[in-house]
Amino acid sequence: MRRKRAFALRKKIMQNPDSPAARNLEDIRRKVESGELSPALPTKTWSAPTKSEPTVPAGHPPSSIPEDGATKPADAKGDAPPAG
Repeated sequence: MRRKRAFALRKKIMQNPDSPAARNLEDIRRKVESGELSPALPTKTWSAPTKSEPTVPAGHPPSSIPEDGATKPADAKGDAPPAG
């Protein structure tokens, strides 16, 4: 899937070979073919949170989360009448 997408994007960029993106792409292609550059996938610089790291809802400082990790929905007021 990525290969098809990359090919389609390259084809779109090369529609105008005088554009800066097309010139950059062609320059990189020449460098790869001559051996100056080696093609490589980017490395992951992020990591998923582990079980020991609690996730903090947006807009809340870490101290506002109770010890058990339970949080109320943003629209819960606590002063609403009981349903029934």
